[in-house]
Amino acid sequence: MKSFTTFLLLIFALNSFSQPSSFSWFSNDPEECYNYISPAKDQGEQGPCGIFASIAAIEALSHIYFHKPFSSNSNGTNLSEAELYSLCSAYGNFTGYGASEGAATAENTLDYCVINGIIDDACLPYPSSSPYYTQPCSQCASPDQIIQIPGYEQLSLSSNQQLKRAIIDYGPIVVSAQSIGGVLHSGGGTTNHSFLIIGWNSSGQWHIKDSWPGDEYIDYKSFNVFSSTYGSQFYRAKYKNDGSTISCTGTGCNSVFSSRVATDRDGDGFGYWGVGDPPSTWSGPCKMDFDDFDNTKIYLDSNYEEVVAPSVSGPDLVCTSGGTFNLNDLPSGFSSSWSISNPTFFNSPTSGSGTSATISPKSEYSGDDCIITYTISDGCGSAQYSKHFTINGPTDSDLDIDVVPSYAPDPIRVSGIWLLCPNSSYYIYCNNTSNCSLSNYQWSYPSGWTKYEQTSNYIRINTNSTPYGTVSVTATTCCGTSHQVITQNFSQGELVLTILLIQIR
Repeated sequence: MKSFTTFLLLIFALNSFSQPSSFSWFSNDPEECYNYISPAKDQGEQGPCGIFASIAAIEALSHIYFHKPFSSNSNGTNLSEAELYSLCSAYGNFTGYGASEGAATAENTLDYCVINGIIDDACLPYPSSSPYYTQPCSQCASPDQIIQIPGYEQLSLSSNQQLKRAIIDYGPIVVSAQSIGGVLHSGGGTTNHSFLIIGWNSSGQWHIKDSWPGDEYIDYKSFNVFSSTYGSQFYRAKYKNDGSTISCTGTGCNSVFSSRVATDRDGDGFGYWGVGDPPSTWSGPCKMDFDDFDNTKIYLDSNYEEVVAPSVSGPDLVCTSGGTFNLNDLPSGFSSSWSISNPTFFNSPTSGSGTSATISPKSEYSGDDCIITYTISDGCGSAQYSKHFTINGPTDSDLDIDVVPSYAPDPIRVSGIWLLCPNSSYYIYCNNTSNCSLSNYQWSYPSGWTKYEQTSNYIRINTNSTPYGTVSVTATTCCGTSHQVITQNFSQGELVLTILLIQIR
């Protein structure tokens, strides 16, 4: 019972004060395409874990800062652990780095990558078998990439909440811990080990990228990283420091390092760009969208809670008496203004500031599809939220003219035009599928036709010798205004006439 209680306390500790409930820089969902973590690598033997974890952090940060997720057919940036684990003084290696197994710690590695940068793995690959730390450095004279970070930092973290926030703000975090091998790997015993934490899930587990010999993985693990047993130390590679940013030199840099980009995949007006300040090309708000696949949420507030996206509420139909629209959930620190499309259709005002807008259309306009748009701004950029509505009556798409034969062949409709036969009788209906009712129908039809009857929304006519022309319908809408609501063109149907003649013969 004691062990079960301890496990529950661990889960509670991981979930307490944590927003959001889950997050990871890794994704294997092809629909999201937001994976910034390279495949796990096998370090081959105990010793270079600090190198592998730190290089993994730099690989991830390269893609995160430039917002260039790994494509489904590419492993993305792949850097050389061998440069640090071998004695590659030609690249400015420090005395002692790689001189014996385990010599380069996470801090050593990050320091080296600040001063010298790190080359691509293709130029100096990690050996596939022992000895792993005697790779001939001379084989890489011209690397395609040298990636340099502008700095690194040992973080002073004391809670799961702080660690989670660091992962969101900075990218994956390198952890160097004592006696943790057996916790992360079967048979690992009390081996000291370094690994990368890339996220967490709602079940109380950390998302780990690990290079353990013969058991490398990207997986979720349950453990208390702040246990005094482990004496965990936390490091992050910096993407920006003292005016410098993570950079790349060489012929293989353009695919990732060409420029920073922002995306708004969910269309909520807030962009996503990984970490840091927004790219210079982004014109939207400076607050970064936390989940670019959920348009109901936008950025994280100061408590790291997801802020609800604004929305516009109001009527779908506005009559001359007016209608009121509201912008809901305006984020703190944002101002709001509004405007209407087709302002000539409306009485003043047609624009303004604030979150509430009352508008009234002019009586001579009806059935037009209009849009009210709210623009919110944080002084850095803006985002817009809109709602469509109709004025004074049904829209054109809600109305249709249908023709049913009374004594005639079935009419046909070609490119929106009804084809009728001469000397034939038809019922002509004005159909309305909207929630705005029509009454007091007035029909205008070609002078050569004969009207037999009119009831509610239809007339029965005979085309006589002129089965062509235009029919228009004027009616009183639910708003109490009278308008021409629809017109319909008719033409003589030669094909229909031919069929009729054949039937008569």
